[in-house]
Amino acid sequence: MSRTEEYLPWAELFVQTRRVVAVRMDAERGEYEALSENGSSYFIERLEQAQALLLVLQERAPDKTEPDTRIGYVL
Repeated sequence: MSRTEEYLPWAELFVQTRRVVAVRMDAERGEYEALSENGSSYFIERLEQAQALLLVLQERAPDKTEPDTRIGYVL
């Protein structure tokens, strides 16, 4: 099991409770942030956590084929 997969249960709960709609990832700087629908942002410590959040968001919108800034994006 990959580290990202290990964070999936956490990510599912985080998305539900914080109402996350997007993930901002800047891998060069090592900065990751979850954005909620009410405008709040949450610092994410690990790349694997940000990737898990993004996977959960993508699962919730399986018909999306193009990046959508409301679902998640990478800077």
